[in-house]
Amino acid sequence: MKLNGCDKFILDDATSKKLEADKLIRMIKLAFKGVQLEDGTGLLEADGLDDRKSKQELAELRAQDIKTDWESISDDYINKGWCSLSYFDAKGMRFYLPAYMISDIRKKYNHHLDFCMCHEIDHSNHQFSLFTNEQRMAVREYLNYVFNNEDYSQPNEMVADALLGYWNESNDTA
Repeated sequence: MKLNGCDKFILDDATSKKLEADKLIRMIKLAFKGVQLEDGTGLLEADGLDDRKSKQELAELRAQDIKTDWESISDDYINKGWCSLSYFDAKGMRFYLPAYMISDIRKKYNHHLDFCMCHEIDHSNHQFSLFTNEQRMAVREYLNYVFNNEDYSQPNEMVADALLGYWNESNDTA
């Protein structure tokens, strides 16, 4: 492997990052296990809201939405609905966010995810209002992962502010 430009330090670092990512994915899956969309806003429906679709069109999109098993949501589906994050209600965010985070950790999400969790506005706070302490902790660990991982180019100040502010452990109330 050294002949190919890989030395032990690089391999150890890659292995460490993979183990950290796998641990975080397990934490997210455990924290959001069994969460369903219920009557929340679905991904296709939210995308329709962004496109200002009619009520009938929104109902048709909602009928097509994944509602019961967020772990079955594909990376392609997530990437198709990148703007949906702004239109989710609290139930929609609780159902879809773990799929977005896992897709991002696996480097399959093609957009910036941390913005929706770090940009403090009243709507964002409402979107996370149903999260349990365990779910908030999983989001916090995801943001720590983003903050400490040089593979992410997002402004770390925004992530740091969110970790010290809204996602601070002292804000857990569930």
